[in-house]
Amino acid sequence: SIEGVKLLPFNSGTRSNHWFYTIVIDEKKYGISRNELFERLTEVGIQTSPLWGLMSEQKPFKGYQSYRIEKSKYYVDNTLNIPCSTNLKEEDIERVVEKLKEFSK
Repeated sequence: SIEGVKLLPFNSGTRSNHWFYTIVIDEKKYGISRNELFERLTEVGIQTSPLWGLMSEQKPFKGYQSYRIEKSKYYVDNTLNIPCSTNLKEEDIERVVEKLKEFSK
């Protein structure tokens, strides 16, 4: 439980493949932006990745209609995929959580 950070919830009625664990950063509550968190985690050797850009914003698709993507831009701008793997050890997970706590203001 970290103020301003929550796991992206899974849609009801769906079953996740747990490929990514995505956190949503509320900059006002957490104290730093998603981009700053990304940079700080990178500096301490914790690899994260932002969500990929929207298809509707890619050059080949800019002129095409997009449908029901009202929340998409928010998630692209405010989420990070945190480390997840079958070979993560408990101490790896604890290190990520501790850094998330440490970097909040």
